Amino acid sequence: MCGNSFYGGDKRYLVKTHYIWGRDEKGRFIHDNFKLVRELGNFTFRSTKPNRANLGDKSHIFVVDLRRFSILFLKPDISRELSYISKLLGFLSGELGLKAVNLHEIVSLFNKTGLFWSVFKNKEVSGRYEEGWSKYGSGILHLEKINPKNRSLVYSLTECTTHPIQSEKPCCDIELGAICGQITSIFDGFWTGVERKCHCVDGEFCKFELYLKTRDEEPKLSKISKNEYKTILDNLISDVVNRKQNIRKRLGDYMHVSSDQVINYMLLSLSPGHAILSKHSGVLCGERIAEKAGLEGQEAAFAYARDLFLYLKAGLLHEPETREDRLIVKMDESVYSSGVNNINMKLDVFLAGIIEGMLNQATGVKWRVEETKCLANGDDYCQFTCRKQK
Repeated sequence: MCGNSFYGGDKRYLVKTHYIWGRDEKGRFIHDNFKLVRELGNFTFRSTKPNRANLGDKSHIFVVDLRRFSILFLKPDISRELSYISKLLGFLSGELGLKAVNLHEIVSLFNKTGLFWSVFKNKEVSGRYEEGWSKYGSGILHLEKINPKNRSLVYSLTECTTHPIQSEKPCCDIELGAICGQITSIFDGFWTGVERKCHCVDGEFCKFELYLKTRDEEPKLSKISKNEYKTILDNLISDVVNRKQNIRKRLGDYMHVSSDQVINYMLLSLSPGHAILSKHSGVLCGERIAEKAGLEGQEAAFAYARDLFLYLKAGLLHEPETREDRLIVKMDESVYSSGVNNINMKLDVFLAGIIEGMLNQATGVKWRVEETKCLANGDDYCQFTCRKQK
């Protein structure tokens, strides 16, 4: 059974894969309400008009890395949740990519006839699969080995989205999850894997070994300590402030925003505690960025935030408006909420945290920044309300 049944309403598929998407069918919800995710196949393989007129539909890889490494520093064991979320993203992108290039029927035929491993040997399928990764901006993927006897696959990945900061242990859990998710979309069964080699450890490339299992198994992730994540985050912040360029020589430093949107939405929707954690991780980033950049004063903080958001292609911030005891900052073309239907949520919690952290550090006063309007809440733009705490 191929993953295409997800959109055909096959309940057996939803039951079988609830270990990834949960009982509330998050995958279907995202597909129906996130335009940039739904049109991902067209973006990757066809010419499309950008949803974000000024910023385009790519954001800097620093966006996803700031989010992941700040939240991992605060809560290291959330790595497993991030891996499962990326598995959902991988599944969706695999499904939509196959449909965009009309290969889902070929894949379905291979699965129905029992020639499962022939899917990976088919150059057209594997070539399109790898092409999708490159055009999406996720990395240069290559199938290194097929081992039907051991029911395993080996992929190499260069120029992936994880910022190449020196790490003591493999840390590309999001990429591992995404590959497992995409393989799940074209091949029946439960897929898990392990990162055998990481470019953050030795500076070359990543190597992932995937296994086909008869039941769900936890991903094999590295146990990285809080102190180790602190070192990674400190180095990342330094590169963000210094605007390090040409991080990836062939793909460039930007990738499609759908991964940011899925990771962000899934984290915020898990529980109120995850939303609070997301805000704190943004504040952490904002304070460290402001400190590293040597920002002083309210005006400097807002000016730097506008410039930084533009550089990251995270959103277009307007000049703050003074209203009694608060400042109002509007934002267009949000990386997290552009193209999202009215789902009665405010999705820019992390960005609100960054602004709050910058103001805290630059002014020496505690601020409270809240998103009071959001595109994903049916509003015409996103808006942050900033108040000094008494």
